[in-house]
Amino acid sequence: LAQAFDGSVAAAEGWFARGRTLEAARAFSLTMTLALQTGQLRRAIRIGEPLRARLTRRDPAAAAVVRARMGALRLHAGDPERARRDLDAALRVLPLRLGVERAEAEMHRATVEFTAGRWADYLTRTRRALDLFRRSGYWGRAHALLVNMAEAYIYLGEEAVARRHLDQAAELAPRSGLHARGMLLELSRARAYSEEGRLADAGRAFAAARREAANASVTLFAGMLDTWQGVWWRRRGQPARAMRLLSRAGATFTTLESPAWRNVARLEHALASGLGGEPGAALAELAACARVSRHFGDRKEEARVHLFAARVRQLAGLPHGHVLARALRILDQENYRVLLRKERDVVEPLLATAPAEHGSRAGAHHAPRPAARGTRHARADRLTPGAITAAPQVHVALLGGFVVERGGVRVNPARTAARMLVAVLALHAGRPQRREALIELLWPGSPLGAGRNRFDVALHDARRTLDPAAGPRGPFCLLRSERGLVWLHDTVSRDVEGFETLAEQAWREGTDAALARALAVYTGPLLPEWPDAGWAEDARARMSALAERLRLGRARAAHARLAMESTLGFADQVLADDPLHEEAMAWKLRALVALGRRGEAAAACAAHSLRCRREFDSAPGPELAVLARELGIMRQT
Repeated sequence: LAQAFDGSVAAAEGWFARGRTLEAARAFSLTMTLALQTGQLRRAIRIGEPLRARLTRRDPAAAAVVRARMGALRLHAGDPERARRDLDAALRVLPLRLGVERAEAEMHRATVEFTAGRWADYLTRTRRALDLFRRSGYWGRAHALLVNMAEAYIYLGEEAVARRHLDQAAELAPRSGLHARGMLLELSRARAYSEEGRLADAGRAFAAARREAANASVTLFAGMLDTWQGVWWRRRGQPARAMRLLSRAGATFTTLESPAWRNVARLEHALASGLGGEPGAALAELAACARVSRHFGDRKEEARVHLFAARVRQLAGLPHGHVLARALRILDQENYRVLLRKERDVVEPLLATAPAEHGSRAGAHHAPRPAARGTRHARADRLTPGAITAAPQVHVALLGGFVVERGGVRVNPARTAARMLVAVLALHAGRPQRREALIELLWPGSPLGAGRNRFDVALHDARRTLDPAAGPRGPFCLLRSERGLVWLHDTVSRDVEGFETLAEQAWREGTDAALARALAVYTGPLLPEWPDAGWAEDARARMSALAERLRLGRARAAHARLAMESTLGFADQVLADDPLHEEAMAWKLRALVALGRRGEAAAACAAHSLRCRREFDSAPGPELAVLARELGIMRQT
């Protein structure tokens, strides 16, 4: 790898000397990748600065490619603000014809959001890059991005969604190459199980990751594996084994000049050390980790550090209530109480002895406990026995358009803001949302007082629809609120949940009938009446991707039973939403040739190639080119 690093630097200089500026920039992209793997981040930055300056005078687009790579290097070197500036500047200059380079810059820019704990922003940005990588046949990048997106969903506490992304990545594995990617996939699967508390399943996945790692030999990935397997051992109650792995991981990240990863290994090692009976050193290390988390702007990780410090202080017999309160306060501010479920081995002993106030704030990880009797919130939320089960079933549909049904009758709220509020809460699957976060989503930039008034009006209108039998002040069965948090009760059903469940069953069964059942639930894009709602963008793209995958599955099944008209129909459905989808185009070409419509197949292939060159400045993916030759239509394109 060290020799390859030097070779990539020489290649960049050689291309520049020949006047091939874009090739020089792309050679530096390889330098960046090798720098991440060999720990030569600062050396790569020193090499990149003069190269970018020279390219700026001759080819601004090539200079922007290098600047985007510099941003990625600075992020890994622990300078997220300079990384953000470099990447934003590069994205302003990169032309549309360099579609793949733009997607990679967008991916690195998204990683800045990921490092800062802004995972929703990360997912929105990366999904755009994923679409381009898939269309262009960059299967390795698409595979890596799906695994990274799964990691984000794991952090968000949506492990089931994460596993679906990992299943999609596994489908691409034969085309993506590199054992390291297989190791990362199994590592993410192990993490998802570990965060859910399924420790036995996590153990098997970690064993699979170790087998893949034996063939990968990438130092960065080995450090990541040591880190998360160390966490797993800690959750199993074996801090000594955890410390050995985490100590090795910390040394690896120090060598690789990766402070963000080093901080994760350090804070986990400090907790294991405290659990093992060394509270003094553990608390000093956790204090240092909290400072690093603040430097990176990752408030969620800072809350984790305070939670760990509270547990270490508790074991040492030291006052810990104020530290726990600080952790819970940050989690409320960040709307991230799912951490309490993930770190149950740390949280449960703390809450068992916590004051009533802390227990009530954190006790239930998906909804707060009811307030004390006699308070305003208690009067609003106190329910008679069986009140929820006796009420008519409420169903929220988001696919094909927003609809609320109560007892089978359509009863949409009158106000648009109320409908949006219910839709946002339905997308979050009953997890409590901070009132201030909802105000910012629905009325971005609105003054606090005006936003609060609009929110109260929308909440009132939504409650009149969902809980019409409730009085002006409750009790409210289905749209609940307490201490600034708002959520839908678990009894409210959602069509997106049913669609995802049926899709998962269909892939497990693998039959066309199961695929058809799942696809029948997809009645159209998610919330088409609000196409510009940023808060719905990720969910909309996720539902669309599920429907696309089901249609491609049906096309494959139809082709297997020689039903070529059906194959063509499902392929055309995918292409109607994404005209450059190469797998759908492949099924269309196969079906047309099988139906004896070779001329149409050749024309479709030629049009696809022309559009790829016009929009991406590149030829179609190599797999489609091979298929065109096999079908005998390449000559006519």
